[in-house]
Amino acid sequence: MQADLKVRFGELIISKKELLSLGPQLARAVVSTSFVAQEIREFVRLVDGAIVEYETQHNVQLMQTAQRSTLLRALALKVDNFLNIWEHLLSNPNTKAADTFGILEDLHSKYSQSFSDLREHPGQEIAKHVRDRMTAHIDLVATQKSIELFQDDWSVSILYNAAPGNSFFALGEDVVFGAGLMHQHGRKGSEKQEEQCAFSQHEATERLKVWNDYVIDAASVCLSYHIELIHAFPEKCLNKRGAPWIDLAIPAKRHSTLEDFRLPVYSRNPDIE
Repeated sequence: MQADLKVRFGELIISKKELLSLGPQLARAVVSTSFVAQEIREFVRLVDGAIVEYETQHNVQLMQTAQRSTLLRALALKVDNFLNIWEHLLSNPNTKAADTFGILEDLHSKYSQSFSDLREHPGQEIAKHVRDRMTAHIDLVATQKSIELFQDDWSVSILYNAAPGNSFFALGEDVVFGAGLMHQHGRKGSEKQEEQCAFSQHEATERLKVWNDYVIDAASVCLSYHIELIHAFPEKCLNKRGAPWIDLAIPAKRHSTLEDFRLPVYSRNPDIE
């Protein structure tokens, strides 16, 4: 039987008084990036566990692929939140000037090129398309376009199960997301709003790879920035060097290695089975 896992953490406790002593701009930066970075970390771990095993039946492969795509789309939204914080807070000249400790200026100098590279990444425009037309809300006009573009010989199984969470509807995944990568409209509110681009099935597959790489790269940049911020402010602002160690017992059923961590695509329910 697997035992509980004892893990050592360095614990840094921050009081409200200490947080306020950072000044409003740096405090906002620390709190907001901590919130979004934690969400990014959660989804990165889930994406890592959503491995697609190809030695399975075709429909089971589709379940795995849809699971990973769902998590990547959610991760992309969290990354977009962090990039928004960068754009409107972390890189804002007034914000940096108000930080008397100089931490935000130092990090801006170190990370401005990385965030600029993300803006130029070919996957960012695809990510905006996925966000605006599929994930943040469903664009029904774009969905109709996806239906029209799908292959004439296409068909897909809809799998029902007594446990609602185990049912699987590849219909939407294939049309909205899969075929959705075969076309792209201009951004809403832009001069190019009415422009439409069409892509072949092969090009759509390549767009999927570019989008996937962008999401993972962007998540890495966001997390790197945040971890440096979290390590910098206690020593520079609060005169806190190091952190006391504490031991936490992670219950046996709540820990795994990266090698064996797999998200289930089916949840067994003995009462139903």
